[in-house]
Order: sequence, then structure tokens, then C-alpha cells
Amino acid sequence: MIREFHDNESYLDSLTEDFVSTIKSAIKKKGKAKVLLSGGSSPIELYEKWSELDIDWKNITLGLVDERFVDPSEEHSNEKLIKQHLLKSKA
Repeated sequence: MIREFHDNESYLDSLTEDFVSTIKSAIKKKGKAKVLLSGGSSPIELYEKWSELDIDWKNITLGLVDERFVDPSEEHSNEKLIKQHLLKSKA
């Protein structure tokens, strides 16, 4: 299936709807969910949006698929990126 988006906001909204649906389904079936995230600058807007979601964050385990051996305090740390842009607000 191919989905076309005419702007970035509708693209982010669609990804967020899919994310929420998948998370809620996993938590309903298994009591928890696991999410593997990518670092870099591309997903920052998405992570900012997700940080505001009112979902069962305490039952979601996050991991990184592309973490490098970089100290978490360093500018290029993906762990730092996730903490700055996702693990705030409601997350």
C-alpha cells in the first residue's frame, strides 16, 4: 500500500496514529510494548510530537537501533537526543 502526503504535518499525524494504535494493541495483548528508535535529526519532529501523547508510557520500553559508543552527554549521542526530544512532557 502506498500512502501519499501533501505536507509534513499530515505525514507526522499518520505516523503518530499508527504508533498509538500499535502501542495500545501491544499493551492490551501483552501488558507492555517495546519500541526501537533511530537517532539522528530526521525523527526529531516525530519524537517531539510523541512526547505529548497521553499513552501508557510506564509500560513502554524504548531502545535504540543505531546507538554508537558515544558518551550520553556528547552532542552526537542518540541517547541524549531521545531524552531531549521524546522523554519529556507526558513521555
